[in-house]
Amino acid sequence: MIYVATLNLKEGMILGKSLTGLDGGLLLRQGQIIHNSYIRKIKELGFNGVFISDEISTGVYIDDVVSDDVRIKAINAVKNIFNNQDKIDSSEFAKEIDKTKILVENIVDQIFKNRNLMVNMVDLKIFDEYTFFHCVNVSVLSVAIGTQMNLSRPDLFKFKE
Repeated sequence: MIYVATLNLKEGMILGKSLTGLDGGLLLRQGQIIHNSYIRKIKELGFNGVFISDEISTGVYIDDVVSDDVRIKAINAVKNIFNNQDKIDSSEFAKEIDKTKILVENIVDQIFKNRNLMVNMVDLKIFDEYTFFHCVNVSVLSVAIGTQMNLSRPDLFKFKE
């Protein structure tokens, strides 16, 4: 299996890993032959790329560092916070933040269980420069949320041991 950027997808390629939407629903099943209509929809939905099976990568499997379920829940939780921050009161906002904290703990737990994380990140760097820009953007958003939670500057730099 190899990661192919959406811009490089070609009709006839074979999907190497099932593609799920933000609601957790199956969009395309592993083994599906890619058609131009699928490529258009993948681009429209904002996917940066997908995993493709080919002769070169036969027998190569990619283990997710974080499960799709946790990843989807985290994305939706953050979207909910940002889309509704001006519509809910501070106590409801605090509850949403608490739910998100639990998801972050799940992500941290899953990352700690996978000690090959750095290798996977290096592989992503080869295929998808966008991922590293995205990581920086996530850091910026994290600090922004922390400041909205009235964390002090030193608290934003603390690591939980």
